[in-house]
Amino acid sequence: MDITSVSLNEFAQARAPEISSLLKVICSNKEDICKTASNCLDFQCMPVHLRRRSAGRKFYEHNKNKIAKTSKRKFIKERYKNRARINRRKKELTEFLRNRISTHVWHAKRFHMVELYNYRLPFYTTSKTYRPIHRAICSSVCLQVI
Repeated sequence: MDITSVSLNEFAQARAPEISSLLKVICSNKEDICKTASNCLDFQCMPVHLRRRSAGRKFYEHNKNKIAKTSKRKFIKERYKNRARINRRKKELTEFLRNRISTHVWHAKRFHMVELYNYRLPFYTTSKTYRPIHRAICSSVCLQVI
C-alpha cells in the first residue's frame, strides 16, 4: 500500500475493533451518557440549546417600576425621547449592518468570526463537544471526511 492512496476496506478492517468498542460504549450508555462520565459538569448534561443564560428573564419589571414612580405625563415624554433615539440609532446601524450576513447573530454565537471580502464570516466553530460524531454514528455513518 503506497502513501498516496488508502484502501477503504483495509482501513475499515484495521479500525474495526475501535469502532466496535465505541459502538458498545454508546449502546450501553444511551440514556445517561453524561452521568457515567467523570468529567461532566451539571450544565453540560443539559442540551446545548438550553445552556443559554437566563439573566434577563425579568426585563419587564424595570419598566413597571418606572411607570409607577413617575407621573404619566413624564413617562410619555420619555417615551417620545426614546423613539427619537431609536430612529437615530437605526440610521447609524444601517451602514454597520450592510456588511453582515443575515444570520450573523446565529453564527456569532457558535463560530469565531473573521472579516473576509468586507464581510464578517464564520471561520471555525467554538463548540468543543463530541456530539456531532455521536450523531453521525447513530445515523449509520462509518467514515467522516474532515
